[in-house]
Amino acid sequence: MTQRPGGSDTVDALIDGAGDERRPATAESTAEPAPGPEEERLKASGRGHWPGTDVLAAVHGIVADAGSEAFPFLPVMPARAPGGELAGYAAALLVELHADLRPHGWQIARAAAAGTGGRDARRALSLHGQDRDALAEAFHAPGRSPRGPLMISLPGPVTLAAVLYGPGEERMIADAGARRDLLDSYAEGAAAHVRSLRALLPDVSPVVRLEEPELVRALSGRIRSASGFKAIGPFPEHEAGQRLRQLREALLTAGAAEVTVQLPGRAPLHWDLGEGPRPLLPLLRQAGVTEIGADLGALGVREWEILAEAFESGLRPWLNLPSAPSVKDALERILAPWRRLGMPVKDVPELGLQLGRAPAVTPADALALTRPAQPAPGRLAPSDPRADLNAALSLADALREEARR
Repeated sequence: MTQRPGGSDTVDALIDGAGDERRPATAESTAEPAPGPEEERLKASGRGHWPGTDVLAAVHGIVADAGSEAFPFLPVMPARAPGGELAGYAAALLVELHADLRPHGWQIARAAAAGTGGRDARRALSLHGQDRDALAEAFHAPGRSPRGPLMISLPGPVTLAAVLYGPGEERMIADAGARRDLLDSYAEGAAAHVRSLRALLPDVSPVVRLEEPELVRALSGRIRSASGFKAIGPFPEHEAGQRLRQLREALLTAGAAEVTVQLPGRAPLHWDLGEGPRPLLPLLRQAGVTEIGADLGALGVREWEILAEAFESGLRPWLNLPSAPSVKDALERILAPWRRLGMPVKDVPELGLQLGRAPAVTPADALALTRPAQPAPGRLAPSDPRADLNAALSLADALREEARR
């Protein structure tokens, strides 16, 4: 039975029979060799959410567990302070716009109040400094090689416009001019964020996950106004593609190795204006997206067909699992539809695996994540996100072994 660093008895049960034997991490065995070629790195990572407030301990554990095998990630820790969730974290990046936290969420201050506005976002900016300090210490720890990928989560442009409020307390997405100013500012600030990480860790390659839980609802015209009494008009499809492309290109130019778009948990590949489902993939192709994340549980027969067609055209998916099933169950849930569609099993290692709870986007999401996760029937709940990361590594090991048969 495999035992991974940072694991537990629960993880032992999850990874029964998968992968080769690996030593647990100890004070004597935390040194990691330099990463090999990227094709040897398992496409496995954590989903992003992390409880608690000690970012230094969290990042040290993640970097140690991922080692040279997996994709370490910068945890999203909403318990630290307002701005620990993604909306506030992004608000702190805005250029020449200022945001404060209100009872309904993060709100952009009026231009006349800019001198006094933005105090909450400025406090949230201190979390960015804490993250950079933790990454520098973890990647430069004795025996570690400060290179390889690093997954970081940020809100996607459509979702950010949907969850931030303007000075009049309406959602920014409702006003074309307001969202233009917001998303131009965000692209500039997010690019500066990536450049700061590259300056700190020049041999580390940021892989940016754009969380877009509101994308389908926005395109379908199902985002409610701040009052809740009416729906905001649909976000124009061409504008969504342009904004995704704008942000993606800004991040890549700043030094990101890749930008992946995390799709909504439900109906991740379609949107609907009441005239029947419309495919989302043409929009993503327009935006130049080459990697997407989708919840495994949301993929029915038709979604798997779309995903297989997209895979054959060069789009690479990351499959998200909220908690780790057994390796046997996970292999069946992935390989059965893959084989049914006639896809080569040798290509399975190109699928990414992300385990754990999705990061909080809004303060309300952060509050919901304080409740303990309830495992689905027949599944084991890992004791902590490090167990998720270790289980993801073991599942990726098992998929690679299947591909070699």
